Amino acid sequence: AGDYALSVATNGKQALEVARIQCPDLVLLDMVMPRVDGLAAIQQIMAQDPGAHILVLTSFSHDDQVFPAIKAGALGYLLKNATPQALLDAIREVHRGGQGVVYQAVQLATQRHVAIKVLHSGPFAGPTERARFEREVYLLGQLEHPNVVGVIDRGEAAGCGYLVMD
Repeated sequence: AGDYALSVATNGKQALEVARIQCPDLVLLDMVMPRVDGLAAIQQIMAQDPGAHILVLTSFSHDDQVFPAIKAGALGYLLKNATPQALLDAIREVHRGGQGVVYQAVQLATQRHVAIKVLHSGPFAGPTERARFEREVYLLGQLEHPNVVGVIDRGEAAGCGYLVMD
């Protein structure tokens, strides 16, 4: 239900050139690319277009790969073994701004699977609202209910708050 244009780059340097010339609505990047790696590409794309919508598609789920990409400005992070429907859903969500995306990662220090929620905008993006939201999540986490997660870390990067949950 719309017109789409697709450009393909075979390395990070080409991806940067395509992003610079075409200013795409969405950039889908791998973290491991020849000539310019994914993290450097995210940083450079965000420097030239701070409003860029970047989705990372990669085989790495460890937090040492996820956090830097998110901190650099990627709005989404998806593993390459995701289903086609999950990829389509992630593309749509990142195109809308990525507020609803929750990322799966493996915390290196503990080898524990965690979820990461980035608060880009919306009702919980401001410091007061985010503090209230974090407090509510913390209190709910104390219930030890199987359907409620606990927050194990939080922080801010590139002006966006993030939560790391069990």
